[in-house]
Amino acid sequence: KKRNIIPDFTKEEYDRIIFMCNLTPREKELADLRQQEYTLEECAEKMEYSLSTINRIQKRINKKIQQVK
Repeated sequence: KKRNIIPDFTKEEYDRIIFMCNLTPREKELADLRQQEYTLEECAEKMEYSLSTINRIQKRINKKIQQVK
């Protein structure tokens, strides 16, 4: 099964980003799942949110990451 995933971060990069981005608990939950290579669709199912909600959360995470890079 092919996965459509965001690029992986090293453990050190990921920990730094999580620390510096001040993610909300559900943003962190999504980021953790994405780091484990779950697709957005799989994350929506696991977190029990709609795909549109997951997409909104992902956009906020991406914006926060861009601000700290």
